[in-house]
Amino acid sequence: MGNLDEKQGGDKQWAFEINNITKAIRDLKQNIVDLANRFYVTGFGDWATKVVGTTYLAETDGFVVVIVTHGINVSIDCYGYTDSNSTPTTERGYASDFYSDNAGARSFTMPVKRGDYWKTSQNETGGTVVVYWIPLNR
Repeated sequence: MGNLDEKQGGDKQWAFEINNITKAIRDLKQNIVDLANRFYVTGFGDWATKVVGTTYLAETDGFVVVIVTHGINVSIDCYGYTDSNSTPTTERGYASDFYSDNAGARSFTMPVKRGDYWKTSQNETGGTVVVYWIPLNR
């Protein structure tokens, strides 16, 4: 009887180990799927118009698109900033339009990482600055 009890106890131990291995494999598969979904981009989200001078937190990776147009006898500069600070100071974009060159408009596109903050600023109010945010879908 002692051998039979040991065999039954051994089978229970093996069943316990197999269950642990099966669970570990299932968890590993889910971790792989979660990791793949984190980096898988399905396209762009919807365009959203934003306000110059306002700081935004990027809930997804995305792009800021800025279009600058000068006013009458007014030159205009626009700057884009993004980093992990709640008041971003790292300049990553710049556009300028001068009234004397009759060029019409200038623009820049600035990538922004999810979790970073971003903002735009302008030096004059006589021109037009249009700011768009377009997120990446995941």
